[in-house]
Amino acid sequence: MARLPKIALLAATAAVLALVGPQAASAATCGGSTGSTYSNAVTATTGLVSYWRLGEPSGTSACDSWGSNAGSYQGGYTLGRLGALAGDPNTAVALNGSTGLVSVPHSSSIDVGDTFTVEAWVKRARFGAQSYETVASQQANAWLLAFDQSNRLVLRQAKVG
Repeated sequence: MARLPKIALLAATAAVLALVGPQAASAATCGGSTGSTYSNAVTATTGLVSYWRLGEPSGTSACDSWGSNAGSYQGGYTLGRLGALAGDPNTAVALNGSTGLVSVPHSSSIDVGDTFTVEAWVKRARFGAQSYETVASQQANAWLLAFDQSNRLVLRQAKVG
């Protein structure tokens, strides 16, 4: 696979990012999050490794509600935006599209191999980007979930096997 640019999703609002793999993690506690029906369904997923709700009301830390892989907000971001689900008091983060991102340090618990699931809820501000718009990726481009220039959501792996 060709090396793709690592950019933040253009002026998007992100509400959820979950990673499921063959390893299991233990539940963590994050201040400010509530146990919504959706959140409870995600944390009941067999093999859940990490769950970043991205609903912090303030600060620079992106809490991992399930595992121990907390991240940090960097660049242009706005916390406390309206969330994706009606009646859910949790908020979302808006990334500015050029520098805004969440960085999670490398951990062996998120090295899930070739069999995994990535789930993300995003609201894009515009369509038809000039290059790939990254939703989520693992370091060194091991995998990448992104919108391509034709607005298709694609999952790519650098290597398989």
